[in-house]
Amino acid sequence: MRRLRRLRPFVFLGILIVAFLQLAGVLYYIDQRTLRLFFGLLLLVPIVWVLTRPNFFQAIQVLPAIRERKYVKMRMQVELVLAEVRRLNGIAVDADRGFRSHAEADREMDIIEQNLVAIISKVRQTAGRTSDEVDVEPVPAGTMENDT
Repeated sequence: MRRLRRLRPFVFLGILIVAFLQLAGVLYYIDQRTLRLFFGLLLLVPIVWVLTRPNFFQAIQVLPAIRERKYVKMRMQVELVLAEVRRLNGIAVDADRGFRSHAEADREMDIIEQNLVAIISKVRQTAGRTSDEVDVEPVPAGTMENDT
């Protein structure tokens, strides 16, 4: 079933291209107006059908190989690492600019460091394994012990 789902955008694109080519042939080779109108309207049916499919344009823009990730849990863990690093940087910048005290910033940065160590251990567990093989739940940012 997944294989068919991956091919769906290409099938729709193929139908669209064939219908446009046939429509161009009808308009070029048929001289009688009534036949040209009949075949032209007949060939508009598959064109309109394909273009009105739900999510057709998203399916064409994003290739199936890119859309379906194999390592979703790993990506979630890495995104958490990046979020914590951004948070760490923001706290350091706030402390340098005087928006928060250095002692408070140091405490929060220590907590973030502990969060990063926990997340990295989860990354290590998920590394090289597809999402179907991994049972590790992501550690949401700001939910570790001592986090305020």
